Amino acid sequence: KTIFDIFAQSKVFLSLTLEGGRDFVLIEALACGLPVVAYDQDFLREEIVKSGVLKTPSGDKVKVAQIVVGLLQNEKKRTQLAHQAALEAQKFDWEKTYQQLTKSLFKLTNPNSSPF
Repeated sequence: KTIFDIFAQSKVFLSLTLEGGRDFVLIEALACGLPVVAYDQDFLREEIVKSGVLKTPSGDKVKVAQIVVGLLQNEKKRTQLAHQAALEAQKFDWEKTYQQLTKSLFKLTNPNSSPF
């Protein structure tokens, strides 16, 4: 099975990372039309992820559980978020994301040089 096979069988995606950084799997889940429940991380605020993601305070497992149960019990809301998730993922340009990541990695490994 691939990750996309698993996504196809899923109803909700959880992104419960406590570390910063861009979460590419979250974006892949959005692209597959999965509503996402995630800890509120900097990249979610910076990356203009506006819909399809329900954010909770970092580490609040009780709130995560409440949201997930609510989504599993409310098919209409889950379907609405899934639609929003798929539309949200269309905003991401994979080539641009790759270029930004490459430049960021270059800056980290060559702090005194100009990227490209």
